Amino acid sequence: MKKLIVIIFILSTIMTLGCGNTISGEKILSNKKWEEDINNMDENLRKKHPDLFRCISEKTWNENIQKLNSDLKNLSDIEISMRISQIISSIGDAHTSIDFLEILTPIGKEKFNYDEIVEFPIKFDYFSNELRAIASDSQYKSILGY
Repeated sequence: MKKLIVIIFILSTIMTLGCGNTISGEKILSNKKWEEDINNMDENLRKKHPDLFRCISEKTWNENIQKLNSDLKNLSDIEISMRISQIISSIGDAHTSIDFLEILTPIGKEKFNYDEIVEFPIKFDYFSNELRAIASDSQYKSILGY
């Protein structure tokens, strides 16, 4: 089962990197809005996460947040999203994460449209020990739940 998880993660990463032509490097949100979001994330995780600094020191966490805020002017929205994902993954638990497909969602859209990403026609997630199809483009709707 662990090999399957590793294979899916590797394939997802490769496909994500291969989507460069579908993701614009433009900046839609202002640096100020990004900074507000990053600081809000930081504040809420500090308040609500039961053990935020189990795998990363508070000093390193603070440095990562500060570095991201200082780099905002040089990064695109997708680069900022990926950096946020890296910071969150440093927490080291499976319950606090960002969905990589959600990162690919064009900012400003209310709902993610899976029909727009040809490379990712199906989204999977684990429930108990079973991998299930939880979202797909219209062509594969019949497999949802399997």
